[in-house]
Parts: sequence; C-alpha cells; structure tokens
Amino acid sequence: MAVINVNTSNTFEEWRVKTNEVATLVGDDSGLSSRFTATDIISALNEIKVNSEFDNQIDIKDQIGDGTVILAGESAIMKLSAGAQDVITLNQNGNATVAADFEAIGTVSANALAIVSNATVGGTLTSQGLLTANADIDCNGLINVSGSLTVDGNTVLGNQTTDTVGIGGIATIGNGLTVNGAVTTLNQGLTVSGAAQFNNAFTMGDTLTVASTFTANGNTVLGNSTAADLVSFGSRVNTAIVPNANNSYTLGTSALKWSTVHATTFSGTATTANYADLAELYLSDFAYEAGTVVQIGGEEEITICDGKANHSILGVVSAYPAYLMNNQLENGIPVALKGRVPVKVGGTIKKGDRLVGAPEGHAVADNEACRSFAIALKDFKATKKNPTGIVEAVIL
Repeated sequence: MAVINVNTSNTFEEWRVKTNEVATLVGDDSGLSSRFTATDIISALNEIKVNSEFDNQIDIKDQIGDGTVILAGESAIMKLSAGAQDVITLNQNGNATVAADFEAIGTVSANALAIVSNATVGGTLTSQGLLTANADIDCNGLINVSGSLTVDGNTVLGNQTTDTVGIGGIATIGNGLTVNGAVTTLNQGLTVSGAAQFNNAFTMGDTLTVASTFTANGNTVLGNSTAADLVSFGSRVNTAIVPNANNSYTLGTSALKWSTVHATTFSGTATTANYADLAELYLSDFAYEAGTVVQIGGEEEITICDGKANHSILGVVSAYPAYLMNNQLENGIPVALKGRVPVKVGGTIKKGDRLVGAPEGHAVADNEACRSFAIALKDFKATKKNPTGIVEAVIL
C-alpha cells in the first residue's frame, strides 16, 4: 500500500497536492458499482460483507490442505447464483460442504458436494463423487451423479420435459422421492424410506426398495430379461393387471410353470389338464376315500354303494379332478361323473368289462347288466388273499 506523509511544515499547496493524491488512491465514489448504495468506503465494505456479487471467477481455496472447503451461511440460506449460461464449478479434489441451504440458479458441477440443509438447482447438477443432502433437494434441470446420491429429506428430480436423470452409484432417499425427468437411469440400487413416484420412463439396473407407496406413471422397466434378475412382491396387488395388447403375452412357460392359481372366475380356453375326470362336490354321510363307488341316498345327498340299487349309482369318489364343479360347497366330497378314475373292484376284472355297483362301495364286472356305470381299462386278477383291488375305469 502506498504511504503519503504530510508534515506540519508543508505549505498549503503541498497539502493540497498530497490530499489529491489520497483522493486518487481511494477513487471517486461515483465509480462505485450501482449494486451498492454506500457513499463511503467503510459502508461499501460492509455492503460487500453482507451481499457480495462478483462479475468474474471466484476461487475459494483449501487453506489448510485437509481436502475440505466449507461454504457456511450465517442466515437461513447460502446462495450461489449464476446466469443461465454460467456454471458454478466445485472441482477441487476433496469435498465441498454447504452448512446452510444451497441454491444455484445456474449449472453446478462438483467432485463431491455435501449439503446440510435444502438444495435447489435450477440448471444442470453434475457430481462426480458422493452427493449428500441432509434435507430436501429440488433440481429442475439435468441431473448426472456418477457416484452415490444420499438425501435425508424429500427429493424432486427433473421438470417433466426433456431432462434426464442419471445416477451411477447407489441412491438413498430418507423421505419421499419424485422424479419428473423425461428419462431416468439408475445403474445401481435405490432405497427410498418414504413414497417414490416416477412420472416418466425409468430404467432400474439393480435393487429397488421403497418403504411406502411406489408410483410409476411412465414406462417402467424392471430387470434386463436375464435369468439373474428377479422381481419380488412382498405385498398384495389391489388393482387390475391388464396387458397393453390383446392375446400377445404369456404367464409362465412350458418349463417354468406357476404352482397353483386361485381365482373366482376363469374366462378363456383350457387346452390341457393333468387329470382326467369331471367331478362335482356332493354332501356325503361320510368322508369316503378315493375310488369308492357312491349312490344317491343316506342322511345327506350321497352314501356308499350297497350293491342293491344300481339305478342310483352316481359315480366314484375322485382324488384329483381335472375340473371340479360346485367347488364352493362346504364339507362336500368330489364325485367323478365322467372321465377316467381309479375304481375299487371286487372279483376278477378284464379290460373292457362293464362295471356295476357292489357292496361296500366296490364295483364288479357284469356285461349283461342294463345299468352299468363304467368300463374297465385294465385287468385285475382276484385271489383268495386279494379278492379286491383297484382298476382304472372310464365313468360313462
């Protein structure tokens, strides 16, 4: 700094010259930026301290070499403002921490950015490392995070136009997540403790965990069609599942089948069945085992065949009906009315014999009877040791 010495012995003219030198050194207050209202040096410095705006690049360096630069606002918010074409760059090798709210009107590029409070970015947000916000984050422009994203508060990403959202690492959201980006790509896991809503297309490359409601209003792709990708449902589905094209998609394959499908109404074409009989539930006076010949009578609707009323033979108790009618009947037993089932028989049976009712729920061969109920499909040789057995027969 220049030093101007004024001696008491100086003449008035010397005083005038030296005073003008001081004025030249300080400058004319009319040249002060219109952004400031002060008319003296001290007031102008105070205004700069309270609200600093600069027309060119500002470098905030790591003074102690610990790899951390802290931007701390004493008031409620820490603003970094740039024009639409300008970029706010945090490119030092360590971390940048904002202790208050972070608001950027222009584009933000950061190696690693940690925000203690809320974050609002109007332009592009790019982070090559970990992006952490302990409160809300709201970004209306392009988002590209090569590392992980951790937000403890609510998160809004994108503005539903042409913005893309890309997160290369793991994203962890402590509260709700709303993604408005036109295209969203999550290459690793996403964990949302609150509700998650995707309003446009998104691609999930790894595990998606949402503790509350998950809403995807756009196209949704889960997995990449490989055998390693799994989608697990731990909850129930409370809406209709409708394909986007008629008669175009398959549920399961010939090699990977569903175990059991429970439904109230089936509307379609059944092309195959594992079993071979048409059965219906009837109330019975006893829980008779499969293969028992039953007839109308007893204390309920049906009872075991006694061999005296062949005109009342209804059918045979079925073990595995191919199609079961009246299945809502409580305490009913399935009786095969048509098709192929095992039948209890007594005496020798030859394939092709007609079967009629006999005592104790058995059938016997009688090719002369006018009221046979089945035809044997296999032989059975009765012996003294085994006078009864079971043969496959077709219920007529």
